[in-house]
Amino acid sequence: NPVPATLHKAAANGDVISRRWLYIDVDPFKPEEFVNDPSTESEKSRTGVVCDSINEHLQSLGWPAPIITDSGNGFGMFFRCDLPNDDLTKLAYQSALRKLSEQFSGPNGTVDKSIHNAARLAKLPGTWARKGKESEGRPHRPCKLLHVPSVLDCVTFEMLNAVGKKDAPPPTD
Repeated sequence: NPVPATLHKAAANGDVISRRWLYIDVDPFKPEEFVNDPSTESEKSRTGVVCDSINEHLQSLGWPAPIITDSGNGFGMFFRCDLPNDDLTKLAYQSALRKLSEQFSGPNGTVDKSIHNAARLAKLPGTWARKGKESEGRPHRPCKLLHVPSVLDCVTFEMLNAVGKKDAPPPTD
């Protein structure tokens, strides 16, 4: 999300000019004793299934294909948008993340509901996920780019808002 070129500090939410990306982060479900450690291959694989299910659901609602990343421990989807950085957009994004979490979070993976802020940072493909203690079966892994659609169409406010509404019909153009 763009910030003023003259900004010479870490961006705060109010510094963000507009929202250009909506991020959906799907994290693995891990036993309590490993919650802060890297995921196993099995935990990560199940998280991929959750990510795919969310992507299929959103595309059935008219959303465009996202950029998909392997975060090293889970998966991320980046949807192009051109939305204002205002309270209405933030509330619609919060509501959509909450609804996706209700629908898709479970023993295979969880939707991170806390990533609605405009100044949110995400792992850059090519960097390493080194959160927690690496151990046998729970290795540190790099973030990787998995899929970039040939066309990056934008998610509209109406599309975003419809996801967070209970039993909302798909948006129409």
